[in-house]
Amino acid sequence: MADVSVRFQIAGDSEIVLNLATPQAVRLVEALMGKVADAMAAPERLAVGTSWQQGPPAAPAPPAFNPGQRLPQ
Repeated sequence: MADVSVRFQIAGDSEIVLNLATPQAVRLVEALMGKVADAMAAPERLAVGTSWQQGPPAAPAPPAFNPGQRLPQ
């Protein structure tokens, strides 16, 4: 008999439902938390870097205008 139902939502309307006894559910949660902690401690394992946080590269700055400079014609 299941004490706990664990539902994992998958793409769209699909889901995985695990009916577990309480000790099994506790071990599952502990294992998942351990994997999350490992991934957060070593982001290079997941090929996650800080570049995605910086946004796109900035456009190059236009050349500075010198009032004594002649403009090309």
